[in-house]
Amino acid sequence: MRPAKMDFPVRKGFTLVELLIVTVIIGILAGSLLLVFGSARNRSTSTRVISDLMTLKRVSSMFYYDTGRWPGEADYGALRYYIDRDALDETKTYRIRNLVGPDRVFVAALVSDGNGISLGVRKSLEREASTYNLVNEVGTPYTSGNDIVMVLLRILEP
Repeated sequence: MRPAKMDFPVRKGFTLVELLIVTVIIGILAGSLLLVFGSARNRSTSTRVISDLMTLKRVSSMFYYDTGRWPGEADYGALRYYIDRDALDETKTYRIRNLVGPDRVFVAALVSDGNGISLGVRKSLEREASTYNLVNEVGTPYTSGNDIVMVLLRILEP
């Protein structure tokens, strides 16, 4: 004798639990990607700031070889002649500074929240401070709490 055959109803679609599990997995993956892309954006912005500072440092050297003197704060506009890129923007982000003393000239960038620079970017700059000799407005190594990041351009001889 054979047992009675039971007919199971044919399922169409997914259960609510299956849909919820898939939704949670997609949410976790999307959140991970947002974190990765956010930190990559911070690193790219800090790399751009460092690159612009180094470009201004090179441009200042060209200015020195042409004029026989290192640029001061008043010569910032004259540096436009040497650069074809818009590193010297109208937002007053980059400057030539004599903040530590009259004998030291720095290339400086304003990296405050008002200039669209986030805390994540400033922390990325802080990690790169020792590699690129980044300092703050008093000449000590740059930290993320500072609004100005600078690179020493030249120590002027008396």
